[in-house]
Amino acid sequence: LTDGFQVGANDVVNKGGNPVYWVAFSDLVPADLQIVKTVDDPTPDEGGTIVYTVVLDNLGSADATGVEVTDLLPSGVTFVSASTTQGSYDDVSGVWTVGTAEVGTPETLQITATVDAGTAGTLITNTATVTASDQTDTNGANDSDSADVTVTARFPVERVPGFEDALREMSNGTIEAEVIETDPATIMPLPPEG
Repeated sequence: LTDGFQVGANDVVNKGGNPVYWVAFSDLVPADLQIVKTVDDPTPDEGGTIVYTVVLDNLGSADATGVEVTDLLPSGVTFVSASTTQGSYDDVSGVWTVGTAEVGTPETLQITATVDAGTAGTLITNTATVTASDQTDTNGANDSDSADVTVTARFPVERVPGFEDALREMSNGTIEAEVIETDPATIMPLPPEG
């Protein structure tokens, strides 16, 4: 007997030939599985590394069994590695096979990924969702959560030939300068000589 009730008849027990009817009940055990998803860097550079964290919590009144969470990485990021506090993660299907989710014991999945080249300026959304449980979830509103990243452009380092040597010479060697990343859009052209 699983959730709910069953009604049946047994004409073997009563040898008088009259059927015996029975009803069996079982209490429904509600589950309430909650997903919270975050990312460590919401504005990564192209080629940068980010870590997604998925926390599964059982807010119900009894342990949930047969639990699976699906978190398939979207285009724009590439899988590197994954770790879980329970169960296993398949990066091809995106399924985190949790198994039993105990009440009051959150389980965590962490996925490390790199940001693909050519994604600058794009918004990448990654979603994790509870996709399986032996128990009926009474609150579907918290079964899914998403984390967004907005990819920023990484400008190349530009050095002016002889600039650092000239600066040191003018300052008698007491000042040293280091050229940092420069946005080409902010560079003003020098006026022509003469």
